[in-house]
Amino acid sequence: MAVWSLLTPLGYSYTRWLDVTRHQLYSSFSEGYRCRFSRLGQNGCVDWMGLMCKNSGSGGAAVSVIIPIFNAERYLRQAVLSALRESECLEVILVEDGSSDESLRVCQGLVAAHPEKVHLVTHIGGKNLGAGASRNLGLSLARGEFIAFLDADDEELPGRFRPGVRLLQESMDLDGVYEAVSQMPATYEGDDPFDEGRRIQLLTMPQGVAPEDVLETILMPLPGNIHINGLLVRRKTLIELGGFSEHLRLGQDMDLIWRLAASCRLQGLRLDQPVATYRMHGANRAVPNNPGYAESPFAVALSVFQWSKGRSLSTKNRRLLRRVLFHHIGYWRGAPISWWRLRAIQVRRWLAVARVCPQVFVEPKIWLQGFSTKKAPVVKG
Repeated sequence: MAVWSLLTPLGYSYTRWLDVTRHQLYSSFSEGYRCRFSRLGQNGCVDWMGLMCKNSGSGGAAVSVIIPIFNAERYLRQAVLSALRESECLEVILVEDGSSDESLRVCQGLVAAHPEKVHLVTHIGGKNLGAGASRNLGLSLARGEFIAFLDADDEELPGRFRPGVRLLQESMDLDGVYEAVSQMPATYEGDDPFDEGRRIQLLTMPQGVAPEDVLETILMPLPGNIHINGLLVRRKTLIELGGFSEHLRLGQDMDLIWRLAASCRLQGLRLDQPVATYRMHGANRAVPNNPGYAESPFAVALSVFQWSKGRSLSTKNRRLLRRVLFHHIGYWRGAPISWWRLRAIQVRRWLAVARVCPQVFVEPKIWLQGFSTKKAPVVKG
């Protein structure tokens, strides 16, 4: 990866690392938001210098909203406009992930209408690389001090960022805040999201959970749930954490939330009313008819456990991650299957765990946990 150092007429220098072999840039910028794209063979560099200088006068705008997009033409415009109406929103980064509908055209229209705040990128060749890779691409281009993620078929509610930005600016020991998200039916179009009659569920956490107890609350069968739409996290924290796990096709958001809860300090804020909506409809990927739905809880538990090895975590959180991994050897949330097929799946999972945690061979309690069909801690979301 090349390092490109750029010098402005004012003598202010800024260095940005960027690998553009993974994407093409489709952003449009007005005067003062000029973007230079230089290409050397298959590699190049995007100069965001003008953006950084312009940002110095952005006042209270401090949040970059990253929206991964896949076949979301119906709801995309509403999602983007809901973020733009917030004064703390510095920019909305749209990452088009190889949609087969008209999502790209909608994105280009939004960039043309809001050139100073809406930026569009896509993976090179228009490939579909998944939500994890798309969010990571957006994170690599983000300029805001704080990062919020929004799915393309969901919506930010009025006043979404101000309390969280204020808390993070005042409390430098916190890495992020989480707030409630309203799960709404697909027919929701402009109705009052605070109307409990329209709400399927309020995805939230109990009041008063200490940062060191967040992981336990979301892992154990307690009324605790953090949705990706309700997070606001420091950009430097996400970069240090490594972003999203791109090898997971489902559950990347929960994988990130588990890792944040295990290693960072997260604080709850508005937990009794929603700050964003999560729209339920037939195109949602985390649904039972998706082939990867039944396997995603185990895949997430295994991924986070592997990540935890060699990390500086509390003894409590390390034990929690191991316990949940062992439980998910036998956990099945898919359609009913035969006893023999379930046992074959459990053996395959047990062998996968044995490769990263040899204790599975010698602790009898693990055998009982792993081969039980009893449902234990659940991956929520």
